[in-house]
Amino acid sequence: MSRLIITDLVVENFRKFDRPQRLTGLGPGLNLLAAPNEAGKSTLKAALDAALFQRHRVSGAGATQYLNQWHEAPPAVRVAFQLDGADYSLAKRFYKQQKAVLRRPDGSSVEGDAAERELQELLGFQAPERGGMRAELLGVWGLLWASQGDTIGPLAVSDTARDSLAECLAAGGVASVTGGRRGSAVPAKVREALAAYLTPGRGQPTGMYKQLLDKRAELAQALQEAEASQRELAEQTQALLTARRDLAVEQRGTDEAAENDAIQALRSRHAEAERLAQQIENATLSLSLARQDLAAAEDAAKRRQEMIATGGRLAEALQQATAHAEEANQAVSTANAALSTAENTATAAEAAAKAARAKAESIGRQRALVERHTALTRETERLRQALEAGRQAHKLRKAAEALPCTPAAIKHLRGLANEHATALAAREAAATALHFKLTPEGAATVRLNGETPAAVVDLLQPASLDLGALGSIDIVPRVQDGDVLEGRLQSASAALAETLHTLGVGDLTEAEAQAEQLASLQADAKFAAERAKTLVPEATSVADLSARLQHAETELQEIAATLDRMDHLPADELGSAEDAARSAAADADAALQAAHERAGTVRQTLALAKQAAQHAAEGLRTARSQHDANAQALNAAHAAVSDNALAERVAAADAKVTAAKANLAQLEAKTEELGTPKRIAAQLERAETAREQRRDRISKLALSIARLEEQVRAVSAKGPDEVVADARQNLERVDAEIARIERDKDALLLLDQVLAQAAKEAEARYLAPLTRQMRPYIADLLGQAELEINSAFSPSSLKRTGTQEAFGQLSAGTQEQLSVLTRLAFADVLAAQERPAVLLLDDALLYCDDVRLESMFMALERAAERFQVIIFTCHARAFDGLGGRSQRRLSIEPADPIAL
Repeated sequence: MSRLIITDLVVENFRKFDRPQRLTGLGPGLNLLAAPNEAGKSTLKAALDAALFQRHRVSGAGATQYLNQWHEAPPAVRVAFQLDGADYSLAKRFYKQQKAVLRRPDGSSVEGDAAERELQELLGFQAPERGGMRAELLGVWGLLWASQGDTIGPLAVSDTARDSLAECLAAGGVASVTGGRRGSAVPAKVREALAAYLTPGRGQPTGMYKQLLDKRAELAQALQEAEASQRELAEQTQALLTARRDLAVEQRGTDEAAENDAIQALRSRHAEAERLAQQIENATLSLSLARQDLAAAEDAAKRRQEMIATGGRLAEALQQATAHAEEANQAVSTANAALSTAENTATAAEAAAKAARAKAESIGRQRALVERHTALTRETERLRQALEAGRQAHKLRKAAEALPCTPAAIKHLRGLANEHATALAAREAAATALHFKLTPEGAATVRLNGETPAAVVDLLQPASLDLGALGSIDIVPRVQDGDVLEGRLQSASAALAETLHTLGVGDLTEAEAQAEQLASLQADAKFAAERAKTLVPEATSVADLSARLQHAETELQEIAATLDRMDHLPADELGSAEDAARSAAADADAALQAAHERAGTVRQTLALAKQAAQHAAEGLRTARSQHDANAQALNAAHAAVSDNALAERVAAADAKVTAAKANLAQLEAKTEELGTPKRIAAQLERAETAREQRRDRISKLALSIARLEEQVRAVSAKGPDEVVADARQNLERVDAEIARIERDKDALLLLDQVLAQAAKEAEARYLAPLTRQMRPYIADLLGQAELEINSAFSPSSLKRTGTQEAFGQLSAGTQEQLSVLTRLAFADVLAAQERPAVLLLDDALLYCDDVRLESMFMALERAAERFQVIIFTCHARAFDGLGGRSQRRLSIEPADPIAL
């Protein structure tokens, strides 16, 4: 078994790594590099790709993609690996000074293109003759080494990878079932024959088959139309017979004269009923008028009795109103006397309350001035402190603004210093160093470019070493870009010197010391400004603080002057004196309020007494007026109609009502016997309507019979029975021809299906080894499920719980997990055929839940027992348990430069 194990990886000047770095800890089994984002995991993956699969002589974008962003030093990679227990080492340098060296287990080595060809034979892949590496030439390595994001989505299997897997599977003894060219010729012939009947792809009828189907549709339409005409003739004949029968029924047993006599009799009854109804209406009106006369007579008699009773009540009310008026006038006199007494008491209480309030307000003003004086004293002191802090902050900011070494300037200066150091290091690294140890005679004789050499000389340009009598030595450094390195160093030195001069400092240390002084001044200024803001938060500036202080001091002086003019009590007695004065004022106000309330009550009593007196006077006037009016009305009524005359009027009206009731009852009895006009009119309408409807039906039946007789004659003339027979005969001939073609077509379709099923079964047997490798992994991950692999060795669908799901319809997490498991199966197939295999996953398994992540860990751990597994991830905590104690934890550490 051929087993490959990567044991060491060193990168130098490769993309983000500007210094030599080593991936330590590599070995057999499961290798894990857990590092945060931007640590360089994807860069290490790119370095492995470049070392093993990229030509060292690649140029253009293929080479510059590996350069470090800060300089153009040639990128280099060294990888060590074991193949079947033998140790190999491969080192490559790109861009400039390109080189490739493969060191064999026996200590020998091979360089350049020969080294890369031997590596391709060892690992089993191809490299392009020109340009950068391409995934389609890497074979299975393009599947086993998954870059960041490759595991999400469908698995793209290149032709070379598919050929490599097919070669491994064929080695297992299943190649003979594929059929070859002869096996594929038969299905092609079958499909060619089917093309005469059905179109390829959609399987639509074509050729003679389509023509016959179209002809059949035309004949079927003609037969349908002929049969419709045949049915139409039968239906019209039956309709004619039915119309004739209905006409006979309508005409049978009809007496037109008797029907007309009955209608005329109903019309006479209706006229008599309407005359009787008019008489009843007149009698009803007479009864209503008689009842109105009776009601008017009875009402007049009732009013006469009510006027007599009202006269007695009004006389009694007049006597009571006179007594009430006298009592109300006496109450008004009493209330007037009480009001005069209450108003005198309120006037005295108001004077006393006014004096008490004036005394309390005077003491309160004194106390308020004293308290304001104390508060202003404290505020003035706070404003003085804030003003001093604000002026100090302004002074410190001015001092800080005078220093030019700001953080941005220091950052720029440091960048220039780094560029200078980098240029100097690049020059020193590329220069040829000459160390001279000369005797006194040699120092007098030896000359370098015509001058006495120093103890150590770095050469970037060709030079001549004159040895006097011994001759001379021409020194030619290997470096090709000495002028560029020297120019870069001079440019960096000039830029650094110019910036130091602009900042007014001698070097970076002095500039950083000035920057620290600037930071200190800014911090002190900020502290002073914050103290001023804390003391007076509402102040907007130093000028605002000064104005506030001046205003406070002016107000303080004015308050002191006011207090000096006042005859005030000592400050410690003001509180108690004000409380006593306000208490006395409150008592006086209470007494005043009570006096006002008493006066108000008396006023209300007086107002009520006056109102009662007024109402009593009005009541007296009203009672006297009503009594006089009723007496006058009663006298007038007696003079107009006497009481006896009213009684006679009531009796006459009652007799008239009795006579009107008897007449109305007699008329209603006649109406009951004859019938109402409405009922007789309904009977007449029904009789007339029945006669008109019968006449209309007879007329319509006669017209329908004439029309149906004409239609039957027209349809019978066409001979529909003969047309139907001819159409059926033509359709049967076409159906027979179509049936013959469809038998041939169905036989070809069945043969094509059988051949396709045979090919599918052969493909299943061909892919069986790969499916067997996948089955344990799928069972651990999804339980009872089966992943189908198509002929391109890519997952196509997933069968589970009785349903089949297309791979593209699965969730992103499930697609990623199945993609990783498919790569494991590929590696197992290679390992089983003793092919070198290493599985490398960069930031895979991003969408696993806890349960599925555990299943994926188990699959990776089992796979690591058969071949090396390398995993790069930024999720350290999630991958801590992967591999248990057998896990190899990798790390990125500094390394020695790569020697080529």
